[in-house]
Amino acid sequence: MAQRDAQTIRYSASEERFNRTSHALAGLGFLCGLAWLMLVATRTGEPYRIVGSAVFGACLILFYLTSTIYHSLRSDRWRQLFRKLDHIGIYLLIAGTYTPITLVTLRDGNGWAIFGTVWGLALAGILFKIFLVHQIPFLAPVLYVALGWLIVIDLDGLLTSMPLAGVVWLVAGGVIYTVGLVFYAINRIPHHHGIWHLFVAVGSLCHYLTILWYVIPLSPGFD
Repeated sequence: MAQRDAQTIRYSASEERFNRTSHALAGLGFLCGLAWLMLVATRTGEPYRIVGSAVFGACLILFYLTSTIYHSLRSDRWRQLFRKLDHIGIYLLIAGTYTPITLVTLRDGNGWAIFGTVWGLALAGILFKIFLVHQIPFLAPVLYVALGWLIVIDLDGLLTSMPLAGVVWLVAGGVIYTVGLVFYAINRIPHHHGIWHLFVAVGSLCHYLTILWYVIPLSPGFD
């Protein structure tokens, strides 16, 4: 079971093995998925689709890479550093997921406004994580949820611009991430962090499929 203090978190050997293995395998899977996504985007010849896919893919891979490294380290000094990078990666993953949706699907509506807001808040969250996290430890999960669900402010635009099936996949990913945060927070449950990792991987898959099927194609099918 995890042992927490102000500087670092210690998990049992079996927990850490599960933690790093789960995200290492997920990261490898998404690395292959990124290659396919970039191929699809490149074939469209459309710059926003290519850039959006690249940003999403880079943030996705960076998140899983830093998480895997963090859970593989034993030195407290390096664990503290990569724990911060791991959490910073969450902000980047959220903003990176928004990027193709705002630059492609919502570009003719409120896409640019949401794009700027999300990346601005993500940057604020990163600065908070670097400088103030120990003063307000509960704020980070709140920011994750608020940033992740910011899309609801333009739900009408999303429903107009994206096929209903795509919206369902997108919302499903958000719900899975949010439910996973419950396990992230309750450290009394054995392997709670590994369970959180599984929720994250499934949520990431939902959003990857949303972008692959309903954002990047030039003519996504509407229901």
